[in-house]
Amino acid sequence: MRDTYKILIKAGIIFLIMAIIVLVSHFVGLKNEIAKRENTDFGEYYCMKVKQFRYDNASIEPGSVDVAFIGDSLTDLCDLDKYYQPYNTINRGISGDTTDGVLNRLDSSAYALNPKVIVLLIGINNLGEMFNTYEAILSELTKHLPNTKIIVLSLAPLGTGLKQMNATVEIQNKRLKTLVEKYQLRYVDIYSALLNETTHAMYDKYTTDMLHFSDQGYQVISSVVRPVIKELLG
Repeated sequence: MRDTYKILIKAGIIFLIMAIIVLVSHFVGLKNEIAKRENTDFGEYYCMKVKQFRYDNASIEPGSVDVAFIGDSLTDLCDLDKYYQPYNTINRGISGDTTDGVLNRLDSSAYALNPKVIVLLIGINNLGEMFNTYEAILSELTKHLPNTKIIVLSLAPLGTGLKQMNATVEIQNKRLKTLVEKYQLRYVDIYSALLNETTHAMYDKYTTDMLHFSDQGYQVISSVVRPVIKELLG
């Protein structure tokens, strides 16, 4: 009887060890699969930037940031210190990003910071599908950061060589404004501020390549965004 008991105990221990090994392998595999999926879906630059955001967030006191700017290359390339003084700003733009990418990284780009204000400019890189996830972004932000003021910028017009797309941009901006009003957030129209109504394209002086903004373009945008930031911060 005693020998049988010992055998059962040994068998139980072996089973437990094997179960632990299986579980560890499962979670390691799951982690690797998630990382693989992120790289496939969003690219190496995206993953590198999100990793950097998480690293930087560790040294930032939540609530200390006045304004977090979230978006794609139009934000990533913006010198916030130049255009948005005297506010304590932080750049959470990633070149090439989409509404899907922003939704995927709200934790590192918004929640961990708990900023007083968020300025969101996203959608041009997935123009036709931007509303598949845009409402989810606003829903999640308002749910997780109920005390944060959110400014949603319209999409900007495209330059002369791409102006045929501006009809679609205008349609999407109308939808975006309606969505922002639904959530009772602030919508700021930068499209009109950058548009040459004669050519129906962005003014050449406001863009470097018909998509990205020049220094003058950023100055125009900040001139319409800064007053809203000032109002919301009191």
